[in-house]
Amino acid sequence: MAGTRTNTGKSRAAALVASVCLCLAFGAPAGAQSSGFGCTGLDTSDALPSVEGEGGMFYRIDPDLMMAHGLTDGNVSALKEFSQALASQGTTLIYLPIPTKALGQPWQLPRMAGYLGYDQDVAATVYGESLDQLEGAGVRAVDARAALAAASKVAPAFFGTDPRLTAHGARALARSVAAEIEATPGFVALPKDQFQTSAGPKIKLPSAMRFDLQEHCQSPLPYPETSTIVMALGKAPGLLFDGAEAGAQIALVGTELTGEPVTGFAAQLQELTGLRVAQYSVYGGGAFAAISSYLTSASFRDKRPAYLVWEHPIWTQLAAHGDQPMRELIAAAGPECAIALPMDFDTKANVLRAEISTLDQARPHTLLLDTDGAQANSAKFSFMDANGLRRTRTIYRQVDQLLTGRFYMPMSGLWPEGAYNVEITLDAALGSAPRLFACRKAEVN
Repeated sequence: MAGTRTNTGKSRAAALVASVCLCLAFGAPAGAQSSGFGCTGLDTSDALPSVEGEGGMFYRIDPDLMMAHGLTDGNVSALKEFSQALASQGTTLIYLPIPTKALGQPWQLPRMAGYLGYDQDVAATVYGESLDQLEGAGVRAVDARAALAAASKVAPAFFGTDPRLTAHGARALARSVAAEIEATPGFVALPKDQFQTSAGPKIKLPSAMRFDLQEHCQSPLPYPETSTIVMALGKAPGLLFDGAEAGAQIALVGTELTGEPVTGFAAQLQELTGLRVAQYSVYGGGAFAAISSYLTSASFRDKRPAYLVWEHPIWTQLAAHGDQPMRELIAAAGPECAIALPMDFDTKANVLRAEISTLDQARPHTLLLDTDGAQANSAKFSFMDANGLRRTRTIYRQVDQLLTGRFYMPMSGLWPEGAYNVEITLDAALGSAPRLFACRKAEVN
């Protein structure tokens, strides 16, 4: 039944999303509430189309007032496979889909949101039915919408002039993640430490959103301001890639929504679980920047955590760039690749070539290229069959993410008889000892 409800919700959401475009084109009805800061033209802003809610709570039209932020059947299937691949090597995935500000802080939404076609019930249904599908697939997922919406009745879970979580919102979210972790079979047996956080001095955070909004407002808008979260007992969460992963039981990857150190999501997660946390976040990194760096790294390969918490802003679609990013994560989550492939490489042209016809084409394989530390943002894999036909696929890294020099390329979707050889081209200099491996797909019981 969950699948049927999802389709209905998405169809209605799609129709109402279209109405947003019509309202933007022809204007909203008269009678919209007045601004508390003398703001005008927010909804037609070239920089950041927005609406002003009660008490100085501002919402972006896109993504906050878009409603079709759900998971497709393909997304759910890929997350299931990813979770199983991690579990086969001893790591439990905790998937954390962060809702839009309108879903997590709905109480201050203005009438203007409705004029633009936003329907809170539809948006909540789409989000909730994605969680139902994940539960049916055996993927542990956190209902972040319910946690934040409940918390925001007491105090703001999001900053008024910024899309990030407040310390209060981070606490509510950490509590829900901790509850999901504590419900797993292996939690009780893990060694625990004592951690305690406390509120430090208040600081104002810089905010690009506030800057864009201020151009439309006569009165000064409030800065995002919060008490800093500091450790009163125990060590602060470490950073992945800085050696902290060696002792971490929880690896946290995501964006600024959980990575902002001032609001202390990771610190509060430590306090609530008693488990050591190491984190890595990429500001504006969307779904894949942080997690692809971590899973393709030697840090993950050498010391896998008991739990992987993957924070995903739900409006950054998992399949926005096709299925390649998820397929790389699935391959990286499985067993270490063991089939070494001989190859030739040209260090001047940054090109590697290898014959792959000897691989068992009846079994799915993934190629792992270890460039020996090349700072490459992209790797282009050109597969050729015995007749010289060529199919090319490219893996891209985001500019701000840590570059590990390791790329996983699944060999699916080629020719029935398989590929004969592969040529790989990088956009950076190769290391002195690059290696190429073939990995067999992990067996799932």
